[in-house]
Amino acid sequence: MAVKIVPFSLSEPADAGEPLLAIPGGIGLYQRGVALDLTATEGQGFAASVRFQRCFVRLGANGDSFIATLIPGVQESQGFDLELTWDSKRGVIFNSGSALELTIPLRAVAPFVKLDALHLALSPRLEAASSIGIELSADATASLLGVIEATVQRLGVTARLYLSGAPPANAVPVGPFGATIDFKPPTGAGLALNLAGLLSGGGFLSIDNEKGQYSGILSVNLIAFSVTAIAIINTRPAFSLFAVITADFTPAGIDIGFGFTINAIGGLLGLHRGADLKALSDAVRSNAIASLMFPRDPLANATRILSDLQQMFPPVQNQFLVGPMIQMGWGKPAGMIAMSLGVIIEVPDLKIAILGILKVLVPPLDEALLRIQVNFVGSIDFAQTFIRFDASLFDSRLLYYSLEGDMAARLRWGHDANFAVSIGGFSPKFVPAADLDIPSMRRIAINLLPTKDNPRLRMESYYAVTSNTLQHGARVEIYAAAMGFGIQGYLGYDLLAQLSPLHFEASFGGAIAVLAGGEEIMSLGLDLALSGPSPWHVKGQVKFKLLFVKITVGIDETFGSPDAPSVPDVDVAAEFRRQIADTRNWTATTPGQSELLVQLKPKLPIAAGEILAHPSSTLEFSERAIPLKVTIQRFGAAKPSGPSRFEVTGMTAGDDLAVAPVQSEFAPAQFFELSNDAKVSAPAFQAFDSGLRADPVALVRFGKPVRRDFGYEDGVIDSAAQEFAHRSSVLSHAVDTLQALDLLAGSSAGRSDLFRARSATLPTGTEVRLAPVGYRVVDVATMKPAVAAAGLDSHVAAQQALQRIVAESPALAGRLTVVPEHELV
Repeated sequence: MAVKIVPFSLSEPADAGEPLLAIPGGIGLYQRGVALDLTATEGQGFAASVRFQRCFVRLGANGDSFIATLIPGVQESQGFDLELTWDSKRGVIFNSGSALELTIPLRAVAPFVKLDALHLALSPRLEAASSIGIELSADATASLLGVIEATVQRLGVTARLYLSGAPPANAVPVGPFGATIDFKPPTGAGLALNLAGLLSGGGFLSIDNEKGQYSGILSVNLIAFSVTAIAIINTRPAFSLFAVITADFTPAGIDIGFGFTINAIGGLLGLHRGADLKALSDAVRSNAIASLMFPRDPLANATRILSDLQQMFPPVQNQFLVGPMIQMGWGKPAGMIAMSLGVIIEVPDLKIAILGILKVLVPPLDEALLRIQVNFVGSIDFAQTFIRFDASLFDSRLLYYSLEGDMAARLRWGHDANFAVSIGGFSPKFVPAADLDIPSMRRIAINLLPTKDNPRLRMESYYAVTSNTLQHGARVEIYAAAMGFGIQGYLGYDLLAQLSPLHFEASFGGAIAVLAGGEEIMSLGLDLALSGPSPWHVKGQVKFKLLFVKITVGIDETFGSPDAPSVPDVDVAAEFRRQIADTRNWTATTPGQSELLVQLKPKLPIAAGEILAHPSSTLEFSERAIPLKVTIQRFGAAKPSGPSRFEVTGMTAGDDLAVAPVQSEFAPAQFFELSNDAKVSAPAFQAFDSGLRADPVALVRFGKPVRRDFGYEDGVIDSAAQEFAHRSSVLSHAVDTLQALDLLAGSSAGRSDLFRARSATLPTGTEVRLAPVGYRVVDVATMKPAVAAAGLDSHVAAQQALQRIVAESPALAGRLTVVPEHELV
């Protein structure tokens, strides 16, 4: 048995830290917290640990003028933890959670060379053979008459000091210990060139030996023309390559007429690389997309650009990328509008992304009165049956008023279809479906004062549409403070409307407060919620505060009829007949050339309301108005006045045709009475039968099928004289069943009923079929099926089965639910 005392803090000093080991002048080892652990274990004794949290090393000149010329200010290392443990059996144990690294900016300047920074890193290994790794390296810049400038990062030496155990054979003695010393190659190198402004540019190369990653940027400017190349190569754990090449023609551009110019062109290539669509969406909001779309000053921002591209296009084996890019402008000479656009195609798992940056400057100056920048990315993922689009305002303003906000659109088709479109976010009472992958969004907002903090006058709004809701809201906020006094307030509303059946919830709120010393001394507030229309319900409260006196008045009223407004019943049967008569619901797909037995006459005239069909066409009827083979309970907001179940039983063309059902996506809430819980748990769209497809075999007359075995022979005949001698080498080959299926496909024999009936029963060996999703009615407590019947093919059918069970046994109300069949064991 072990008894542990929960760790507690002995001290929590300020961010400046408290010294553990320091000398006058502030140089030394500091900590920002101390924690103690006490543990008592039966049979093993006691253990106590002291953990110094967020330790760091502080280094400065300590009054020395020479060191002050080398080290600007006071420098602090990265944070780390130090832990000392006393165990009653093992004694004292020292633990360190991470390596210690110190970077010291320098001002050291020698002829042609400048030291920019010094790096010191310690990495202890507390194992059976304890050792400490030491890195001493520097960042340096060399310059020749201002024409050529070269930079290296972390060039120096590394050493490992072995404190216990046997050191390696190549170790050298250092006192009582052994040590290995090695040259440390630079992790990065850069080169810049400037020849009187005519030719300038340079390159940057980053090397990470541990990750096996090499990345670099090369940029060359020749008068008004520049070329930039960016590349990232990974060699571990597998090879991958990502490269971007661009040519920039600004400021002149290439004139293409009507005031439009081509400012830049380029493209990207990825081998064993994939496009992370979520990372691209995040890049739109953070403006990291600018690292891809013709980045400005690539050498100065090389580290950030390479990091952004690595996140957006990570290594993915057997995936390949290609994408052209272009930047166009309008409004010469300075350019009022600039559009950077790129198309990224990923194969073989097909994804297509369109991304870009739109900039508008009116007038086209640095201090433009109107400055708009919209970053956007749209993508189609065919494997996930998912379309997404994101856009964000970045660094935008009207006069002195800043603008911000996000936009998102999502569409998922196929199974579990759903969609949502939002400008500025969603209602606080609405949570978008997780599979739509919509991140937190900024409201569309304008700050009506030059400052965003004090004083502040801000207006924001949002609008959203989903499969069954409309959402809208707005808010205005004010704040100002001076000399210890201030005023703050807001006024806003949120509306969430459900389309079918009609229902809405609206909340209104406002408050105004007077502040003194950051505390409210007087305030007035209103919170009100209104829902309806069947019935109308209003609930809220009014609050008033004056110094220490608070008064609250509540409101809670219900009025109006609880019944929904009556809507005239609809003759759904008449609507169904209109759908059958509508030629837009009928299609005739012509087969491939190998299956054509006749040719249609060119320009064959057809009358209105007729469909032209080849004798071998696949005939299909599919309507999107009414789900078939289910009993509908509503038709939009109305109820059926007559028949409520519809079905297309067959097709004839002289004789009955062989048919198969066709399915389409329908919104269940438009056709079935669902409880609030069911509306939340049910899919937004479900597949129901919507028509029939006729097999074209029934339209073509074939002769009587005759069974024959067939094969082929091969042999070698060198000459007519040797023909007889080689007849014995002729080989006969029989064609097996699978080969026959391939050879006969598309032929008249292969399209006969007899052939298809027989081949349908033969195993293919490679075919994988996904079983349709079924649903079961189960007990909430045990998750066991409530009835012995097999699974139902739709969520609506299972809900209707649940309603029948509860109608027969009212005691089961609230104890049953519907779940997908695959969730049951």
